[in-house]
Amino acid sequence: MIIETRMYLASSIASQPMMTTKVAPRHHCHHRATSPPNCSLAQHEPPHLHPLDPMNPRKTIDVVALSNLCLDIVVEVDQVPSQDAAIRKALLSSLTASPPPQSAWELGGNCNFLIAASRIGLKAVSLGCLGSDSYGNFLSSVLLQEGVHLLPILAEDPPPSPPPPQQQQQQLFSTLLCFVLVAPETQTHTFCSSYDFGPWPLLPRMGHLPSDAQSALANTSCLFINGFAFDDLPPEIVVTSAREARESGAAVFFDPGPRSWTFVAHHNDENENENNNNRGLDNRDRQQAFEELLNVTDVILMTEEEAEAVTGQSTPEQAAKWVLQRPKSVMSWCIIKQGGNGALLATNNSNNSRSNIGDGISFYYQPAVNVDVKDTVGCGDSFAAAIVLGFTQGHGINSVLALGNAVGAATAMAMGAGRNVAAAETVEQLLKSQIEELNNEGGDREVSAAAREALDILQASLRQKK
Repeated sequence: MIIETRMYLASSIASQPMMTTKVAPRHHCHHRATSPPNCSLAQHEPPHLHPLDPMNPRKTIDVVALSNLCLDIVVEVDQVPSQDAAIRKALLSSLTASPPPQSAWELGGNCNFLIAASRIGLKAVSLGCLGSDSYGNFLSSVLLQEGVHLLPILAEDPPPSPPPPQQQQQQLFSTLLCFVLVAPETQTHTFCSSYDFGPWPLLPRMGHLPSDAQSALANTSCLFINGFAFDDLPPEIVVTSAREARESGAAVFFDPGPRSWTFVAHHNDENENENNNNRGLDNRDRQQAFEELLNVTDVILMTEEEAEAVTGQSTPEQAAKWVLQRPKSVMSWCIIKQGGNGALLATNNSNNSRSNIGDGISFYYQPAVNVDVKDTVGCGDSFAAAIVLGFTQGHGINSVLALGNAVGAATAMAMGAGRNVAAAETVEQLLKSQIEELNNEGGDREVSAAAREALDILQASLRQKK
């Protein structure tokens, strides 16, 4: 699996090379897969039945993604800008006033996850905030074309009193834009958006989710949350949504992502802490919300760097143990994405009612798929979509990891995310090629078997969607 390297915050972005490379798999010892924990199985209803029909007694949604909808706008620059806040604020203001044409627009944020999920057969719903501007119309139109149902999360909120500051008033009714600044000559890129400057959360006065959103949480097999949700929504809304979804039988997935560094008490970057204070971010509130969210999370996904930031542990195995063995943990899977080396999955057998191994932590490794990498943006989101499919439908761990690696690799083969994330046909071909290559070269039989099972999972999901 390719590490998701996207960063929205100027203070935490380093310019990164955009280059084509070869993802070389590394073989590890493999445990034979065990079944995931009990959770509500994703159900597929006839096409005439609306996914939120209250007369339908079964789970009618496969996955709901909470917040973090944004539109990426690609802009070519001579060189990536300085990280000086004043310079970047002026640049953001200029870009927002005169944005590039629609040909430079692409969906970003949680849209990557939602589109990937829909393409591999999941019924996906977004709980998000869009403006009635041209950007919001474009984003909602593309999501609809991709089969993603969009539910606004501000529909029933009363007008705030007293009125918010002008900046927050604009944020309440404007679609969030993220400018992707690309310098072709130096093969570097960075990001610039309102997320960089706050104040956080961007929707500070939201006191509750509207009834349609609450219905979606009650009717989904999975709730997916990434760290940027805390930049949009008050922490209590994020945690309450997770708790209510889980109480209704959903599995809760959490990917803290590049925002991992804002959740931890041992965060010791003085400059970053000062920036956070200027944006209205209280690390203590985030830390408490993070702890509460972990207490109701079934599956967490992190890169190696994010896992170290969150746990303070120096190895993926130690980080996984730290997360899984927390005193109030109900977590079943901790997944560490290891870039070209594939992925590590640790499972807490005491939280896994289907496990026959006994108590303790078990580790599973799955190598990456060999592809030519064009861009890593959206790879982690695509990987997560495949893990949701496998976990909620009770498939074996090695085959779920194999599917996740293939979906992530398929996304890496194209430039950009959004509509460029993995197509199901590409994933199928990758898995077939991997199986053939392993069989012809006498490769690892367990890896080959996992790839075959992953292909079966994908094809069954696509048939069920039809």
